[in-house]
Amino acid sequence: MPNNVYVGSMSFEYVNIYSIGIDFGNFFNYREYHNNSSLLERNPNNPEILSKDRKLLGIIVDIQNTFRSFNKLSVLPDKLWIERDNISN
Repeated sequence: MPNNVYVGSMSFEYVNIYSIGIDFGNFFNYREYHNNSSLLERNPNNPEILSKDRKLLGIIVDIQNTFRSFNKLSVLPDKLWIERDNISN
């Protein structure tokens, strides 16, 4: 009987990680939120972008609170957005 020992380790070099965003029809547009967040990173003092970000973040908080409390959503999602997260490159 062979006495081999195999050792492995986790490496994110070969693992792709993705974020999933959800659209809720006219209620919340993930793509709009994502694009606005990118604009905010480049223009953090723009009052128009800040105002839109606060509005969108308020909607996200409401959605997250509904998910956390396992309540039924009043609106069903109609799209999923999948984006690759770059954690190593």
